[in-house]
Parts: sequence; structure tokens; C-alpha cells
Amino acid sequence: MYSNKIYKSILLILFQISALWGLIFGSFSLSIAQSTSDGNGNKQLALQWLDTLKGSWRFEIIRTGNPETRLHKGRRTFSETHNEHALEWNEQIDGADIEITGMLGYDQERDEFYEFGLASIGPGEYLIGRWDDESRAVIFTDSRSANETNKIQNIFRLHDANRFEFIRLSIEGEQQTENWRAVFVRD
Repeated sequence: MYSNKIYKSILLILFQISALWGLIFGSFSLSIAQSTSDGNGNKQLALQWLDTLKGSWRFEIIRTGNPETRLHKGRRTFSETHNEHALEWNEQIDGADIEITGMLGYDQERDEFYEFGLASIGPGEYLIGRWDDESRAVIFTDSRSANETNKIQNIFRLHDANRFEFIRLSIEGEQQTENWRAVFVRD
């Protein structure tokens, strides 16, 4: 079995290859919310946002609907990388032998946020998003659903320094349905 550091390096390389593959074949032509802020304002916002996330968080994933179902609980830790515009994260689900690792960052040249995650048990996902002034959140679109009629959209909203949520929506035409939400509180 690989050491944790080697495992993360392999996952990062595999992710970069899959992201490059998507760029080559045009799967990243996204229709995502445009920001009304200028690029410099977004850079400051992005750096503040990322700085606030550093540290350890407890989370609960809730499937929405009637009735709501509690799916998982766990811990996610955000830590600095060599790049001031990115954080590495590691996640452990309580009672499960599953490691999930990823990166959350901001690309200043494109004025886009990105997040990717890879689980030890299956494929990962790559999300690209922009700050949306109206919802006061980063709106991510799953790169695999960007050109489809039915889209997956993710809302990452930082409520304050001790609470944020990540909401997964299915969008069919004009109709939005919340699939699940992960509520994070500082540990």
C-alpha cells in the first residue's frame, strides 16, 4: 500500500491528466454565473474566503426531501499549499475506511474558482465556478454536465467564519431540485 503522501501525489497527477483531457475535448465550455465584481475585487474576496476556510471542520451530509435523511457525518481539514490561491483538503467520513482528498482554489487569470476531489473508492469530480453577487456564494458547475440539458450545480456559501454549506442541485430546464447539502461547522 502506498504511503499517504505518495497516494495524494498519484491522485493529483491523475486528476491533472483528466482535467487536461477535458480541456482538450472542450468539456469545460461552461455556462456559469458571471460576476459583477472586477477581477481585482474577486482576487481579494477569493483570498479572504480561502483564508477563512483553513482549519478543521465537522460536517453532516443531509439528503433533502420529505423526509430529510442524514447520510454521513465526518471531518474535513483545509490546509495551505505552496500556492496562496489554493487549499488542500482531506476528508474522513465517520465509521468508514474511505479517504477523500482534494483541492479548492482560485485561478486569478480566469477569475474562476475550482474544486476537485478524489475518493479512495471511486472517481472524482472537477468543478469550476464563479462568485455570484446575487446569491453571495460561489456557484460551481460540474464539468461533466456543462453542455447537457440536465445540469448539476453546486453552491458553496460561507455564512461566517464558523459555518459554511455546500448544496448540490439538479437543474432540468428552469426547475431546480436540491439533492443534498453538506453543512460544515468549525471543529
